Amino acid sequence: MSTVPQPIIDLLKKLDQERQSRNAKKASRRAGPFIEEGVSADEEDVVTPALAAFAAAPGLDGFTPLPSHIMYSRLHHLLWPRQDLVTQPQPEAADLPACVPARLRQYIKSTKPDLSIWSLEQKDESTPLDTQAPFVHYIDLGENPTFKFTPLLRSPELSSMFLVRQDYLEFAEHHIEKLTYKRMFLTGQPGIGDLGAHYLVFHLLASGRPVFFISEPDKVIYFSEDGVYQVAPSIEIGDDDIQDTVSRSWVIIDLNIRGDWQPFSWVRTAAVVVWASSPQNTRMSDFVKNYSAVPWYMATWTFEEIAVLTKWDKLDPHDILARYRRSGPIAQIIFSNPFTLSDKAIDDDIRLSLAKSTNELLPEKQLLHMGDTFTNCVYLIEPRENAETGVLDRYNFRLTYLSNNIATRVAAITVQQLREVQKWLSRLLDNPEMRADAGKLFERIFHHALTHRTDPIDAEAIFGIKLGAEIGLLEMLGKAETFILETHDASQRKCRPLYLKPQSSSFAAVDAILVTSSTVFLIQCSLRKTHAHTIPTLLRILARIEANQIPLTGLQVKYCLMGIEESPRVIQLISDTCNKLELSKAGPDAEELKSLPQKVRARVDKLQVMGVIFDTEKNNLVRVSEVSSSEYEEL
Repeated sequence: MSTVPQPIIDLLKKLDQERQSRNAKKASRRAGPFIEEGVSADEEDVVTPALAAFAAAPGLDGFTPLPSHIMYSRLHHLLWPRQDLVTQPQPEAADLPACVPARLRQYIKSTKPDLSIWSLEQKDESTPLDTQAPFVHYIDLGENPTFKFTPLLRSPELSSMFLVRQDYLEFAEHHIEKLTYKRMFLTGQPGIGDLGAHYLVFHLLASGRPVFFISEPDKVIYFSEDGVYQVAPSIEIGDDDIQDTVSRSWVIIDLNIRGDWQPFSWVRTAAVVVWASSPQNTRMSDFVKNYSAVPWYMATWTFEEIAVLTKWDKLDPHDILARYRRSGPIAQIIFSNPFTLSDKAIDDDIRLSLAKSTNELLPEKQLLHMGDTFTNCVYLIEPRENAETGVLDRYNFRLTYLSNNIATRVAAITVQQLREVQKWLSRLLDNPEMRADAGKLFERIFHHALTHRTDPIDAEAIFGIKLGAEIGLLEMLGKAETFILETHDASQRKCRPLYLKPQSSSFAAVDAILVTSSTVFLIQCSLRKTHAHTIPTLLRILARIEANQIPLTGLQVKYCLMGIEESPRVIQLISDTCNKLELSKAGPDAEELKSLPQKVRARVDKLQVMGVIFDTEKNNLVRVSEVSSSEYEEL
């Protein structure tokens, strides 16, 4: 039987003594007091020998234990699962996903919002909004103040309610429980991810997952099964124990600061990393490239969430709705007190944004400026929505205007510099990501030109409107099949010509409607492929106009596709729509019309397609000759 040589035994004893000495020094260094923000040094407990001994167990250099009364320690004590702690049974929150840990779900409540004044903003045209409203989940911070730790105090929309948004739950289900990706950039409209990052911390703690939380450039908090620590940003992963700790832990970063801050070097070795920040291009692209990360776009607040917080804080719902229509669905803005976003401030932001981005307003370019306050006050980043299914694609985005009010003001300001933006607008109309909103802007420029008192466009040859004619205006509130007409002057309904302007950013099939004494023009500016459902939608819109006391009997009906230049794409779209209309009348697509009442369906025989080019620079209209598909192939 072989024996271990004595020199080897002596060496092992020496190494063991050095290890014990090193750990003792680490425990001594960790025993320094931690000063919590907003708490004086006199109020801090000195770290007791017992706490130091408890913290010494991991033996990690640079990890300072936090006393039990510190906010992070209280949160850890509240949520971290322990064998000696039995979760108290609570009324189950309605519709709460199964992925929410038991230690957390006992603090979550549910409520149904009052959406009576939001009925005209509904997203689903087939179901009345008050019957489809989902439950909204929340944590009552008055009953559970431990959840309101210092970083959350900076959020003006927080109130005494922490909304557990559906976006947070969806992200947790896919990227915590299923772990679809291990490196994520959680982003969207600037500021939207702050509370989301904090929900992730709650979720991870309640499920017993160790996590590093970084909410300040030089401050790291570590939650683990052993307790809570403040961690030196410069910890060395060369230490095997530290490397093991980091490699089995999550890292949640909630930082949206200017400058070139990058995650600490040791973050790269963590099990999972999530950075919540605004989509400033260089920051996001660097993280995606260096960490092989995937962006995940959050949606802005829903009507339901806004309505719940409005009622909770006893705010005037009509005032909040007015703010929403004026400034868009940005919680930090519509719940700010006082609300000070003036028309002049909006116009100044628009001018600054256009001046900086006129030549690069394609989505990937515009992200360069999303850290600028004035850009954030004009544009909205949302997850891309599948036009057919309505499902959100969280890994891609679309840019839109924050509100119809802002889009209208952009159009008015843009008209003043049309020569500079003609090519820019043409590019946007050719870009699938921006086409819908570029079309809305194009429509507003057309309306401005049509009604301009000093230099109106000559529309008589195309629309039969004499130069200088007074044109009535009604706003269409709601979706294509459920809208109502709103006006302060009932006599407007009798005006001819009459311009009907949709206010919903997702109004289907048309961007505007022009009613003259002889014809109804259904105007589409954001030209795209015509789907099978387009023609039935047009017929439903016509029926809805009549339901709003605008008689259309005996009038011609023309689907007017308006382009900014006579390009092959525009000509092809006009031709394709003509073919689709013929199929709807007699071919396989006639099936799409069977669900319509006979009176509505009969109008399809009167429907015609026409193409128009509106040259914004020359301020004139030109009729496009209709061509067949075979003729297009020769272009």
